[in-house]
Amino acid sequence: MSNEHTDGFHHARDETVEYDPGTGWYRTVHDWDSDDSVSTSVVLALAAVTGRELTEIVPLSDHLDFDALNQLFEPSDGGGGPRTDGHVAFVYDGHCVVVHADGRLCLREIEEGPEPT
Repeated sequence: MSNEHTDGFHHARDETVEYDPGTGWYRTVHDWDSDDSVSTSVVLALAAVTGRELTEIVPLSDHLDFDALNQLFEPSDGGGGPRTDGHVAFVYDGHCVVVHADGRLCLREIEEGPEPT
């Protein structure tokens, strides 16, 4: 990732990924009403943050069950509306990724430190 941060990056679907220099987190919002899955939004956001092409990104399926991620915040079988509480966090391609039920996606590069002793 570049050391030069700007106020926002744009990924392939014209959604903005904003950077918060105070926290080091990148943020965007997944649109649950779109045709794109949340796993697609995660990959697109990571591409925007790192400046890499989609073909250069490690497949999400190498890290987690993307179908499970896509279904995690879908409406329950009881016919209710979308889930609004909760989040899931995971490591993906050198970044901590947090997906919130309200659609917020947060990414932060994992800084390499010394090996634990």
